[in-house]
Amino acid sequence: MWSEPPGSRVDVGRSRSRGHFEGQVTVAAGLDGQSENVPLGDGGDDAGLVPALQRSRIRDDARVARGRELMAVAQRGDDAQRRAATAEADELLRQARDEGNPYVVAELLRTASITRLVTPGGLDEVGTTLDELLEHARAHRLIVAEADAHALRANRMFRRNPEDHVVLDELANALAILEQEWPASPTLDATEWAEQVARALSDTAIVLHHLDIHEMAATLLARGQRYLEITGEQHSMVVLLFNRVRSLLLWGLQFERTGQPDQAARQFEAAAVLADEVEEHWRGHLFPDRANQRAADQVVVFAVAFALHRPGSEHLDRLAMLRERSVFPDDPILLDIAQARCLNAVGRHDEAVTLLEKYPHENDPVDKAEPAVRLSLVREIARLDRRSAASEDGVWQRYIDSLEAGLLSLQRARVSALRARIEHATLSRQHRMLALQALQDPLTGLPNRRALEQQLDALVTAHPGEPIAIAMMDLDGFKQINDRYSHAVGDAVLVAIAGTLAARHRPDWALRRRRVRRAAAVLVAADGRRRSGSGRVTGERIAP
Repeated sequence: MWSEPPGSRVDVGRSRSRGHFEGQVTVAAGLDGQSENVPLGDGGDDAGLVPALQRSRIRDDARVARGRELMAVAQRGDDAQRRAATAEADELLRQARDEGNPYVVAELLRTASITRLVTPGGLDEVGTTLDELLEHARAHRLIVAEADAHALRANRMFRRNPEDHVVLDELANALAILEQEWPASPTLDATEWAEQVARALSDTAIVLHHLDIHEMAATLLARGQRYLEITGEQHSMVVLLFNRVRSLLLWGLQFERTGQPDQAARQFEAAAVLADEVEEHWRGHLFPDRANQRAADQVVVFAVAFALHRPGSEHLDRLAMLRERSVFPDDPILLDIAQARCLNAVGRHDEAVTLLEKYPHENDPVDKAEPAVRLSLVREIARLDRRSAASEDGVWQRYIDSLEAGLLSLQRARVSALRARIEHATLSRQHRMLALQALQDPLTGLPNRRALEQQLDALVTAHPGEPIAIAMMDLDGFKQINDRYSHAVGDAVLVAIAGTLAARHRPDWALRRRRVRRAAAVLVAADGRRRSGSGRVTGERIAP
């Protein structure tokens, strides 16, 4: 299980810089990509590395913050806004790749993926972006981002084919990570780490909703909320509370369908409590909604939570108004179930039945909703319609009960299959991590000396008689960084430069870390050609 949120860490730890090996690093000066050279260790703070890293951090934060705004617009905007958000996310990602900060690249790969997942027609093209996110997270040991990539891939697979076994495989890979206890990343501060964990938990819970595995989803979301409570990040909290409320509503409807009204009532009550709590954070949201109006007046699931908890006439106007603000496929059904119960509670039974009976004649948006939610709609009709209840000794209700029993059996089978896959994914991951640890530098993530020796042996065998070059690269002035700014800052510099090298070295180079301040690149000539100038090219690419 996850440990409690970690404590504070050195702020500079997340910053990245682009550097070469003659006593300076090159840091882009702004979002436009302009750059400046600053000394590694000479001069005072005003001219040294720390101010440059701070400026780099500001740019990183600006890109990440803008990415979150774009996701919010895409999630609640129209199709034109979604396409514009996707285009801008792609541009931010291009800039981040140029800078070489692995954390920022991962954040913006997630942004580019989310904007595509919520855009009509985006399921096909998002596959490439999600593959890149997974590969990038693994290459840079971004463990939580790796779990998130698996969760988003599972979401995509479910929406393409809910019966695809790959959905469970991807979900199991995410849970194999999230169910273990991991230390906070040394390259992130406490707030960044907590937000990243909460998002991964939330993205995984969404897929569990799709599979009607609500209890496990509720556990993940509750844990995610505990992480977000230390961040003070209002928008992330609004998103997570939205997912928690929706989870509890769907779980409550499931309890109703299985004849457990008391359990259902408890879920609806908990959903209403959280819907009320969201108002504390609503002014900090990034959605294109009005921050000066109550969340329940603008978001369907919050209004439905209050109505299902205590049906009554006070909810009717709000529910009717929200019909035009439906965003998700389930929204219209949830609204009508809630509105019908409120009508029935005040004696307007016939109006409630009429409201619900229109759906068998409409294909959109009901056919896009979750099957379990559609079944709740049919159950509500059977419950309220006296003709259905009385005819043939309640045959419709018995038919619905049979369907629900089948769905419950399917859900239990899914949970068993998922548990088996989680165990397999956990063992596979442990094996892979042990193999990596033997060949990987623990700080930078670069392969170590043993890996270098293995690579050399393999290259000599594979390329007999061909020239092989080894380029040794030193960081001049690195000792002054440790002495003047602390070893924590020195580690941040090493991780930054390693990330830049890993992102920019040629595919046919084998990059390795050897000593504290030294790296090596193995260069193999193709078809007998020499590469004596490759080291110079490296410096030009890292510090243009």
